Amino acid sequence: MYEKEIKYKDFKHLLDTEEENSVFINEFGVNWASARADIAVINGFIHLIEIKSSHDSLGRLEQQIKLFLPYAEKTTVVVADKHYKKVVRKAPFFVGIYVMNGNDLEVDREPIVRQISPQALAELWWSKELKILLGGVVKGANRLCVEALRRHLVRLLPYDVLLEWTKENLKHRYYERSKKIVDAVINNKPFPYRKLIHVNKDFIVRLKQQLSHYWNI
Repeated sequence: MYEKEIKYKDFKHLLDTEEENSVFINEFGVNWASARADIAVINGFIHLIEIKSSHDSLGRLEQQIKLFLPYAEKTTVVVADKHYKKVVRKAPFFVGIYVMNGNDLEVDREPIVRQISPQALAELWWSKELKILLGGVVKGANRLCVEALRRHLVRLLPYDVLLEWTKENLKHRYYERSKKIVDAVINNKPFPYRKLIHVNKDFIVRLKQQLSHYWNI
């Protein structure tokens, strides 16, 4: 079974088991796009999932997991049965493992929730989003580089608010794309072409109106 077939199986499993308001993302880049999770699920948690079919090598798996972990509260590897024993040795105990056994997806172990650092949460925001959020709050926000904007975001928000806002921003950013993925999975259609995503300005402006209640200057 190839990766695409396993991905459909896993999406179907996630649709049945994840929270009703979950947002599903096909291919999600982290660490300045140097790593790309095959699936991301955003709900009460940020969950990144990597797929290794029987046709894939495990040579990069340890490095991929290492790159995913800072940005995920939950990390899972979905593997063909032939890879199972090697993945158990390579994956840390807190990484979930799902196994494709024939046509059946079996949960070997669920991922253990881990805390994301404030810096990693800030890296999940785009420059345009931060300029809207911090414009008029941080002097010269429109001229600052994205790294500086992210440092200001971490400084201004308490951790629990930063975590909540990051998840909500990701949900709004990928909501329309998620609907198309869900439709494709339910109706056995090809995954939709990934069109350019536009920043949800109205949502971020609403967050900005709350910002003065939280900042830590």
